[in-house]
Amino acid sequence: MHDLDEDRQPCKLYIDASEEKRNLLRDELYKFSRNPLAYELAELVPADDMRELAEKAKMIADELAPLS
Repeated sequence: MHDLDEDRQPCKLYIDASEEKRNLLRDELYKFSRNPLAYELAELVPADDMRELAEKAKMIADELAPLS
């Protein structure tokens, strides 16, 4: 959010969800990270920004990976 509004203070986001919902979110983030330009948002956002967003989505998905 800070990247969109520099006046906003950085903060952490916590997701409290069932394992099923975390898995669904993780899978969708991975899907986006593999092909960010396939989404309609790419029509409005420069390709380099979409790729950067995809990298961040992958990082979040990695954090949601199940613990083994």
